[in-house]
Amino acid sequence: MFGISFLELLVIFVIAFLLLGPEKLQDFAKSLGKFISGINNFSSNIKDEITVTLNPQVDNNKNETNDFKKDKLIENIENETNNDKNKKR
Repeated sequence: MFGISFLELLVIFVIAFLLLGPEKLQDFAKSLGKFISGINNFSSNIKDEITVTLNPQVDNNKNETNDFKKDKLIENIENETNNDKNKKR
């Protein structure tokens, strides 16, 4: 978990318990949980905003790419058809 071994986590917990005491440690854990939850919500909101902002641009690029592919496919089919007609002559 986060590159911390169980022993290191246990040492951190024991030091926090000695420094804060059981009552303050409980309050600190609640505050830490709220802080981490707030960070997760913030990052999720930022991700959603970026997705909403960039999504029309991405969709537009996909449509242009699909149109280009269709045009190239039609062009290739026409070229092959013309080549076949020329070979028959």
